[in-house]
Amino acid sequence: MLPRRQEALTASGSQSANEGPSSLPHDRYHKSFLASAIDATHVNWAGTVNSLDRISGPLLSRCDVFEMPIPDQQHVRPIARSIVAEHALSLGLDPCFYGLSESDLGYLEQTCPRHRSVRVLAELVRRLFDAGEPEHFNV
Repeated sequence: MLPRRQEALTASGSQSANEGPSSLPHDRYHKSFLASAIDATHVNWAGTVNSLDRISGPLLSRCDVFEMPIPDQQHVRPIARSIVAEHALSLGLDPCFYGLSESDLGYLEQTCPRHRSVRVLAELVRRLFDAGEPEHFNV
């Protein structure tokens, strides 16, 4: 069963009741799945949860909660482009020469309502490349 939404918690040095906090990798960085720059200089800890129900009241009162909607069809193309760029770089390729066809993007948009997950979308993109890698080069 998929969660209805995912929520992010930020707190100043507090311990998360769910999976535990993780230190941010840098104060400022680019988050590819969000397709934007992140300024986290004011954040000490960040955590994610699928539901706030299991977070204690005292901890929750010390957090800023940001609700992140689950991706839908309108988000597929930008997220897929980001996944493709990361995949190309992991193979040592220039991302501008590596891309998905319109039919691949259409397939990903059609399947999105069934899974609505960035992890599943990333796996589908990798499988598309594994199935027909030569046709994904933009030469």
